[in-house]
Amino acid sequence: HHVVDLHPWPVTPPHLGVIVPGQIHHWQQAEGIEGSVLLFNEDFLRRHPDDAAVLHVLGALAWLRPDARQMEGLTALAAEMQGELRRAEPGYESVLRAYLHILIVRAARIADALGPTAPAPDGAATKVSGLVDRYLRLIAAPRQGSRTLDSYAREIGVSPGHLHELVREQTGLTPGKLTRRHR
Repeated sequence: HHVVDLHPWPVTPPHLGVIVPGQIHHWQQAEGIEGSVLLFNEDFLRRHPDDAAVLHVLGALAWLRPDARQMEGLTALAAEMQGELRRAEPGYESVLRAYLHILIVRAARIADALGPTAPAPDGAATKVSGLVDRYLRLIAAPRQGSRTLDSYAREIGVSPGHLHELVREQTGLTPGKLTRRHR
């Protein structure tokens, strides 16, 4: 499994996942899995600023399941990027940016292909999930020190008791246990 914001996603290749800044993630019982991990900062997308917004949308989705043809193209792109990085010839950064843009566009196509088959979220459930996601991102932020549940609740705009219940319902852990586990 790849656990993202405490939600386990089974890894059944081929898979494509996007992790955005602030998401808490780790691997769990993922022996024998092979693949590529591309790490970059948002500044690397400056020539294609819309790509950052696309990545944030993709980060909110379950992992994507490309078909064999799509995966072959993504694998070839990742190999080209690795080759460019290894050779580091003049202009390699702009080539890497171009390949990354292509990869993001192709990932968006794969997500778009889900179309109406993806379940439409319930408004209330989405709001609850959004509040808990916001809490998860707050506790993941650097230098949180010894913040209290009250301070997090105040920042999110809910009562501490309500936040406690939402976090427990969504994650199965109390906010205190969740924060200690994250630290």
